[in-house]
Amino acid sequence: MTANRPQPLVHLEQAVAEAHRIPGVDTQPGGSAIRKVGVVGAGTMGGGIAMNFANAGIPCVLVEVGAEALERGLGLIRKNYEASAAKGRISQQEVVDRM
Repeated sequence: MTANRPQPLVHLEQAVAEAHRIPGVDTQPGGSAIRKVGVVGAGTMGGGIAMNFANAGIPCVLVEVGAEALERGLGLIRKNYEASAAKGRISQQEVVDRM
């Protein structure tokens, strides 16, 4: 059945099959609209994920283990947005709105 498939694909197929068995979960493409997201970790990856949601206009809650780590992550996000504004890709108001 799965002998020739790479292992990650086997897990994906199993996860999709399990999701179809959960009552009330819409498994069709274009299901529920995302109204708000939460991202755990404000490091490089978490910050980038949070920025992508903010760029799409979706409110995002960023969670970190401590205030210092959260401030560092928010600082990196702000720095990235400021760099985009300096290059003319977004306005200063967009920086404020996304932050």
